[in-house]
Amino acid sequence: MIEIIAAIIGLIYLYFEYHANAWMWVFGLIMQALYIYLFYVNGVFANAAINLLYGVMSIYGLLEWKGLLHQSAHREEKRIESMPKKQWWVVIAIVALLTIPVALLLGNLEESQVPWLDSLSTTLSIAATWMLIHKYYQEWILWMIVEPLMIAVGILTGMYATALLYAVNLVVVLLGYRKWKKLFENQKTTQSHLSNY
Repeated sequence: MIEIIAAIIGLIYLYFEYHANAWMWVFGLIMQALYIYLFYVNGVFANAAINLLYGVMSIYGLLEWKGLLHQSAHREEKRIESMPKKQWWVVIAIVALLTIPVALLLGNLEESQVPWLDSLSTTLSIAATWMLIHKYYQEWILWMIVEPLMIAVGILTGMYATALLYAVNLVVVLLGYRKWKKLFENQKTTQSHLSNY
């Protein structure tokens, strides 16, 4: 029952993420609390631990998206942006530096069910969430890799509702990339027209 509730909340989270709505961070916090428990009892320890970090990142993301972290008399909600090419090195560094040591650590735990899948999906998710906080539309590209990994984790650990959630996520991710990219391009066009006046 907890897994089904978490999956439903995950779908609500996805709906708001797709629409670039800050409510996603609130539903993300609820979903993360449930998945800390679910991943822990199913021996998927890196994903359990990372949901604690996601909680902190969700609070930060909500404040960032709402413009509450910036000293300004006129606060406005954060716009969708394109990630600068040099920032890809940050993403690559996060994934490269964390995946192997986390997998080796998990491999030493008897209860760990899928250490390499757990580690890779976790480090990619950290990088994707960092991109999401900055509202880079390319964050969806990393989720295109994460979702199939998490479908496998769900199936291999008997968390079938979770596997189904990630299968739905994968469809939304593909649509989300197109939508956010289009929103970004529309913003650029609007800004370009405004600057001409």
